Amino acid sequence: MANFTAGTSFTDGVTNDVTAAKLNALVADAVPTSNLALASTTGTISNFTASTANITLGTIPTLTAGTTTGTAGIFTSGTITTGLIPTLTVGTTTSTAGIFTSGTITTGVIPTLTTGTTTSTNEVVTNGTITNLSATTSTFLGTITGSTNVVNIGSGQIYKDSSGRVGIGTTSPDASYRMTVSGSRSGVAPGIIFTDSDATPTNYGLYINGNKSFTIYDATAGVNRFLIDSSGNVGIGTTSPTSVTNYKSLEIKGTTGGLAYFSNSDNSQIAYIGVTADSPFLFSKTNSALKLGTNDTERLRITSGGNLLVGTTSANPSGATTDGRVVIQATGGGASALVCYTSITTAYNVISIENGNGQVGRIQTNASATSYLTSSDYRLKENVIPLTDGLAKVALLKPCTFKWKIDGTDGQGFIAHELQEVCPYAVGGEKDAVNANGEIEPQGIDQSKIVPILTAALKEAIAKIETLESKVAALESA
Repeated sequence: MANFTAGTSFTDGVTNDVTAAKLNALVADAVPTSNLALASTTGTISNFTASTANITLGTIPTLTAGTTTGTAGIFTSGTITTGLIPTLTVGTTTSTAGIFTSGTITTGVIPTLTTGTTTSTNEVVTNGTITNLSATTSTFLGTITGSTNVVNIGSGQIYKDSSGRVGIGTTSPDASYRMTVSGSRSGVAPGIIFTDSDATPTNYGLYINGNKSFTIYDATAGVNRFLIDSSGNVGIGTTSPTSVTNYKSLEIKGTTGGLAYFSNSDNSQIAYIGVTADSPFLFSKTNSALKLGTNDTERLRITSGGNLLVGTTSANPSGATTDGRVVIQATGGGASALVCYTSITTAYNVISIENGNGQVGRIQTNASATSYLTSSDYRLKENVIPLTDGLAKVALLKPCTFKWKIDGTDGQGFIAHELQEVCPYAVGGEKDAVNANGEIEPQGIDQSKIVPILTAALKEAIAKIETLESKVAALESA
């Protein structure tokens, strides 16, 4: 096949023997050597091979051989002008065009836009990177979906890593948590604000303040409600909870005091501990006992009626016959039920016994002994006259020996109701009295109250002895 250029004459060896058929065959098999172009403004090109490597500006892109559709070129950089397919750079697959505000971008494919509009029917990015959104619109109208790829908005302003962990203000969310909020304590604090949609909303925030303290902040009132400082101390109503060496503290502070309130689910048991302007307190609000214990065992109880129980849970423990305002139950082991101690070695009242009239008795110790004292001050008495008939009263006393029924031990003294007939001041209780349970309420004796009778009797006896001695002396001298 011969090559030819424009203006070249040719012959097949026979003068003037060029037929139309021969000419058509030559043209059909011809290979152009340069600058051969085909221009058409109408019609359809039905076959365009991929043998041309580059796309010349303004020409039709590479089409699949034997079709009238394109294979869609690769879009690797730049942006797409709204509603327009961008102009491609001559000989490349990149674009220099501008802005794309809506439509669908799949991996490497330019979306089809609605004819005659600047918007499309979708706005879904399934892969790749969005490098620039329009400055002319404040809203991104689409949805980001797809794989577990990293999402990074604003260089870490909002960040999602490939494992689903979210960072706000950081591109390195903590691997142990789903969300990490980062910020500067001296600038934009690392925190979150929660707000409701009411007409007068309430705003609360969680953040780390400049003192490295975690804070629950009432943004509406402008005050901190709860704080954990960098040492682990907790403050409610204060931003500076008290720090105690070697301890972690919880400080609750209010204008007139603070309290911790405890209750069960139905509020049948309520207790609180706190402080008022003048004193601390520990209360049981309901009609129930207040208990204290050690080693997971109750040691002390204040009953709902105000009785103090030590070593027992009952104001009338097993074996006791009366209730007590203060009940101390010894458990053995050599420990005393009650110890009254003072380091003072001179006369000192270790127990004072008082009633509405004042002190009526006391137990007093000195360096080596104990005295059981009852009131006897002359200023408390009137109509003072000598006691008489001491010998007669002593003659009526019936001292005796006996055995105690409980254990058979021996005793000596008086029978209470018999002594009561002679010296009623020395006996308490009534003969044959019982309590509501039918148990005896035994009478008791204060034997010290017999001393005045014995003293009076002794004085009378001494007087008689002295009289007899005088008479004997007179007889002997006669």
